Amino acid sequence: MTTQARKDDAATEPTLGSHEPNYCHISASKVAEF
Repeated sequence: MTTQARKDDAATEPTLGSHEPNYCHISASKVAEF
């Protein structure tokens, strides 16, 4: 997990904490589904 990516993820999904930069954008949509 990268610190930069985690900062962006923490705002959307602090539980998942995606380790991929591409997921950063998809994570927001995935969280809404979950």
